[in-house]
Amino acid sequence: MQLLSDFFQTLPHFCLFTTLHPLIVHIPVTLIPFSLFLFIFSIVLKKHDFKIITNITLVLGLFGAILATFLIHPHDLVLSDKTEEILNMHDYFAYLTLIFTILSCISLIIHFKLIKFLRIRVQFYIPLILITLSTLSVGITGHYGASLSHVYDIKYEKTDHC
Repeated sequence: MQLLSDFFQTLPHFCLFTTLHPLIVHIPVTLIPFSLFLFIFSIVLKKHDFKIITNITLVLGLFGAILATFLIHPHDLVLSDKTEEILNMHDYFAYLTLIFTILSCISLIIHFKLIKFLRIRVQFYIPLILITLSTLSVGITGHYGASLSHVYDIKYEKTDHC
């Protein structure tokens, strides 16, 4: 028990981070492109063993995207017009990511017949297109986010909230 307690004491406290946005975004949102690969493997290998894993991966990526977009995304800075435009594009593609990922989840559930009473059929290319669009919009969102932090040097000040 002491070993576990010592381990948790060595972990960094969340209050040491200036923003949780990178922590919440960069790991979970990578699950969206990963779910695309899982879905392709399920099609190519003709094994539906990937169906639950694909859905869980996509839902976790969606959950991370929702957290990043609505809860952990700071907008409290005074920005120049050009930087504000880049931030607006970043937000626009983040919202597109959410829309495409929600539609992807719905189409996967229908395609894999995870809800048995649905009589609707979805061909494999519908979720494939939607997950691909989600993956592309994640990449574009990340590009604009990287531009904000690396090109326009948007940094967050450390606050004393510990």
